[in-house]
Amino acid sequence: FTEFYVSNQTAIVIAHALHQPLTALTFYSFVLKKSLDTDEPDLTKIKDIIDKCCEQSQRATDVIKHLMVFLSTEKLSNISSDINGLIN
Repeated sequence: FTEFYVSNQTAIVIAHALHQPLTALTFYSFVLKKSLDTDEPDLTKIKDIIDKCCEQSQRATDVIKHLMVFLSTEKLSNISSDINGLIN
C-alpha cells in the first residue's frame, strides 16, 4: 500500500508540475493567435508572448529532465529534499 501511495503522489506532483507550463503555453498561444489576427500586429507584444512561450516550454523541459535524472538513479536512498525546489 505504501509504495502505491508514494507512486500515486509522485505521479500527481509530476502531473501538476507539467500541467502549469502546458496550460500557460496554451494561453499564450491563444493570445499570440489573436494578436496576429489584427490589421497591424504589435510586434513588441508578439515578441513578449513568444518569449513567455519559450520560458514555459523550458520549464516543462526542466521538469522532464529532473524526472529522468531522478528515475535513472540506480540506488534509492532516504534523503531530505525540497520537492518544490526540484520541481521549479
